[in-house]
Amino acid sequence: MTLTEIRLALNGEPPHAGVGNTSQLMLLASAQALDRASRPDGGLAGAPGGSEVILLVEDEAPIRALVRTILEIKGYVVCEACNGREGLDLCGTHQGPIHMLLSDVNMPELSGPELADGARKLRPGMRVMFMSGYAEKVPLKDEDSHGSAFLQKPFTPFALVSKVRETLDGTCSAA
Repeated sequence: MTLTEIRLALNGEPPHAGVGNTSQLMLLASAQALDRASRPDGGLAGAPGGSEVILLVEDEAPIRALVRTILEIKGYVVCEACNGREGLDLCGTHQGPIHMLLSDVNMPELSGPELADGARKLRPGMRVMFMSGYAEKVPLKDEDSHGSAFLQKPFTPFALVSKVRETLDGTCSAA
């Protein structure tokens, strides 16, 4: 949209030379936005990646899609489920390895910790990472979080892939 078209849209009038009011809309770009624009990879340059299989379980579709996209950009193979029960079923039926479970904590039907407990019975040694936007309400007991990592929502793509890599490598501290 050109500046003239924006002016006309703001005025609500068709273009007539010398007729009507003029409004101007000035949009300022922040240094942060300019920095992002110069990084077409979304800030993932230099972020660690991998090729492991990750079971992503998140009940909010937009978050699940975004996390899947970020992980796939960095080379991971992502299997996804929209709730804990579906995730547990997928954990049992998936052919081949699943290296890590990445799950939301609070989900209907089967919570993240309940899912992790069942998944670890099916696949001992699988790494587990939880994510949640409600850290103060996260119902993780010591036995639930043993060997698990935690990432607070919202997070940056770089923070996500860094924590995933640390979790897979076993170099992050438990939740």
